[in-house]
Amino acid sequence: MNKELAVEVSGLVKVYHDGDHPVPVLSDVTFSVARGETVAILGSSGSGKSTLLHAVGGLDTIDSGEVRVAGTSLSGLSQKALGELRNRSLGFVYQFHHLLPEFTALDNVAMPLWIRREDQEASREEARRMLEAVGLGHRLQHLPSQLSGGERQRVAIARAIVTKPVCILASDSSERLHSRRRADGQPRQGDRPGRLRHLPQARARRGHGHRDRHARRRTCGPLRPHPQARRGRHQGGLTLQGLVDTHCHLQALAFEADLAEVVARARAAGVADMVVCAGGSDDWERTACVAREHGLAYMLGIHPLLVPKAHEEDLERLSALAEASMADPHFIGIGEIGLEGLVMTIDARQEHFFREQLRIAARLDLPCSIHVRKSASRLLYHLRRIRVTGVVHAFNGSDAERDAFLALGLKLGFGGAATYEGSLRIRRHLAEVPADAFVLESDAPDMPSSARRDSGDLRSEPADVAQTASLAARLRGVTRDELLFQSIQTTQAAFKRLKLRQLR
Repeated sequence: MNKELAVEVSGLVKVYHDGDHPVPVLSDVTFSVARGETVAILGSSGSGKSTLLHAVGGLDTIDSGEVRVAGTSLSGLSQKALGELRNRSLGFVYQFHHLLPEFTALDNVAMPLWIRREDQEASREEARRMLEAVGLGHRLQHLPSQLSGGERQRVAIARAIVTKPVCILASDSSERLHSRRRADGQPRQGDRPGRLRHLPQARARRGHGHRDRHARRRTCGPLRPHPQARRGRHQGGLTLQGLVDTHCHLQALAFEADLAEVVARARAAGVADMVVCAGGSDDWERTACVAREHGLAYMLGIHPLLVPKAHEEDLERLSALAEASMADPHFIGIGEIGLEGLVMTIDARQEHFFREQLRIAARLDLPCSIHVRKSASRLLYHLRRIRVTGVVHAFNGSDAERDAFLALGLKLGFGGAATYEGSLRIRRHLAEVPADAFVLESDAPDMPSSARRDSGDLRSEPADVAQTASLAARLRGVTRDELLFQSIQTTQAAFKRLKLRQLR
């Protein structure tokens, strides 16, 4: 008797374009996966493994062929229907976890159930069982920044299986689970024979990445306008020189133990300043505190991944706080805001929070740092109705999406993802967009560069922007000084409250 098929792929074709030259990535791929079956996709970097997984998961479009999940064809489904299908039938384990930094391990695992509108306490109980199943029953209340790389990966696995999906799509999911092997390289007792495992040679991890594991969170006091601004000595913005990391999260607990050293390393690498973007209302005070303490810029907003925790009064508070902070030379805009369609279904509540934050930015004439992930069409719908300036963070969309954002006067942000050889589309965008249309960013502590991944250190830092700048200069055929000049000019145009000095 034939087993029920979880995934069916037939004749799948995917082609990217390098200018006028087509770059075939997937050609006539056909296979099926039955329930209970494990299939490994092997290949070198850039061979199309991630593209195939994204196509199977409905995260990327295909040029031809068909993908069926649990008997349902993905062709012709709306984004809402695709989101519902992913939440119902698929589990994802991403290479870089994509855990919510302000959520505990327990709440990260419970999130897919909450998206289904299931009871919160029942969801947490199911999440607890999943975490116990992966050996993390003692780490339920730890934040991602307080977990090791292998522990974060196990949280991601627990999140993938908590919905009991028909299929789990995993991208290098076991890469950092090698610590569970015995010192002699043999499997621990209880490892099932025949189970497919990918266990590369262990790499030494830099110690600074987890020195903050048990650090206490520093308090900054109530958030209020900068004292200098209150005395009327506003200088028209911050004066900077060198590269600028236009998007990072230095308020994250991952930087609690060594933030001063992180900022110093960035400046030593030629990254003169950083824009610290808030995640949600819980970290607004710390975001402002960190920026002021280190002479940085900051933005306030509610990240779409944190909308499930947000309240309507948070929008009112954000509006009042942004208006009061206009006198603070460190405050420059609204962010990180946007729509998230990769790990969440874009619903009316998510769009409401995005729309209202756009209105705050438009009313105060402030730029935005905009999160876009599998959500470009809905973002554009709102952005065409509420016009703002700013940056589309970590852009990785199609040519049509790129042109649509640029037509609205927005800049595109590029960071560590561009440093991977397989990131053909991102690299092409970085090479082709006009000189006045892109900025550089790190998204620290997330979005590590290829160099950090290869070293085993998955905490990105603002200093990494220097690597991205060198890559951008090479792709665009300009000198590093020319790239620096372009970057400064565009950053200044994107963030009007920043006053940047040009290179001499």
